[in-house]
Amino acid sequence: MRKIVLLSFVFSFLTYLTQGQDTNRVFSLKDVYGLVLSNHPVVRQADAVSSIGSLELMVSRGAFDPQLKSAYDEKTFQGKDYWKVWQTSLRVPVWNGIDVKADYLQTTGGQLDPMLYTPGNGLTFAGISVPLGQGLLLDARRAAVKQAGYMQSMMRAEREAILNKLILQVNNDYLEWSLRYEYTLLLSEAIRLGTERLQNIRYKVLLGELPAIDSTEALIELQNRTVNFLQAQNDFRNAGLVLSNHLWNPDGDPVQLDTNLIPELFGRNKISDTIPDFDDLLQTAAQHPDLLQLEAKTGQAAIERRWASEKLRPKLNLEYNVLSSGDRPFRSVYDYNTWSGNQKVGINFSMSLFLREERGKYGIAKLKQSRLEWETDYRRRQLTTELRTAYNELGVIRQQCDIQERQVRNTRVLLEGETNRFNEGEGSVFFINNRENALVNSRMKLAEMNVKYEKSKAKLRWIAGSR
Repeated sequence: MRKIVLLSFVFSFLTYLTQGQDTNRVFSLKDVYGLVLSNHPVVRQADAVSSIGSLELMVSRGAFDPQLKSAYDEKTFQGKDYWKVWQTSLRVPVWNGIDVKADYLQTTGGQLDPMLYTPGNGLTFAGISVPLGQGLLLDARRAAVKQAGYMQSMMRAEREAILNKLILQVNNDYLEWSLRYEYTLLLSEAIRLGTERLQNIRYKVLLGELPAIDSTEALIELQNRTVNFLQAQNDFRNAGLVLSNHLWNPDGDPVQLDTNLIPELFGRNKISDTIPDFDDLLQTAAQHPDLLQLEAKTGQAAIERRWASEKLRPKLNLEYNVLSSGDRPFRSVYDYNTWSGNQKVGINFSMSLFLREERGKYGIAKLKQSRLEWETDYRRRQLTTELRTAYNELGVIRQQCDIQERQVRNTRVLLEGETNRFNEGEGSVFFINNRENALVNSRMKLAEMNVKYEKSKAKLRWIAGSR
């Protein structure tokens, strides 16, 4: 009765698997990539990182936005007007450090500073401010924009690094899910063969052609395979749960992997015939996100050093304004004959006598740039070594897959020979079970090595900085 119950249990498993083959749908790795790159929260975070770089550049360019200002100041005390001052100005920064400006100033009152006196209609200014010393070659505004440009490049590279790492993890989790599924297929096939053998042996035992102990031997083997199948099936479900961590819908909600979905298998037909050329990998690695980030940081440090060097120069600024009456604003600007006698000119100069702060900052910036250049060279050497190591490993795994495939064929030949001997009355159930188990284990090892090969290829692409 126990044997009958066990056989019914096993047949129910086989029926479930057979029916599942008709309703299951393959969920390919390409499909997973599409969902991950569209909806995964980490992808959205990476996009946000890239957007921060663009916004930082916008912020720095804001220093060149035209500025419009207006101010009114009035003082009256005990019925006496001290002053009324109204000033409006427009300043337009130019890229090369020059500021173009236009002002209107109107003042009245008996207690005004004589420097602020204007005609009754006010006074208009149209002028320019030019740095002749510090700030001529580079100023804080231009330095900020250049550094923000490098920041944008650095953020884009960081986004690629995040996505590459995510894709590598997704690839490995999917391959693990595929491997566990192939284990269930191999073990279910082993159960089917064991069930057929048990039925055949029981029939021969009833005919007296085999001893009853052979049916017990076949039953024990079938029980072992059933236990292994249950474990493989549980591992397959758990691997699907791990893969579900990467699945999200467009609304940002997590999605559970459907039980009717099955993975594609990565057998011999999935292994590409050629290994990527190493020189091509090196060219790809030249644009590795880590190197691009370091190069962007080095560029920022170079701008910082240039600005520190610029601060070693004395400050010498020239300001020139053409004046016009408020009733005919800016007339002097386009009327050359009125320039003389209608102008306001200023020059200011300043310089630190010892330049200790400036020289110290320049030395720090120079060392920072050198340190980043050394770090870039070291990282480039590391990537070359890691690429070579992973490339060699991929070649060895490829050879191992070829050898293991031949071993599977040879093991199958041994099983067929042992089966023929058993059918002819020679051999035993023990030996045929061992041969069959050896074939199952050999095929499982081949599946594992095929998946290992695919993981190694993905790792090689990741080291090279691509996906």
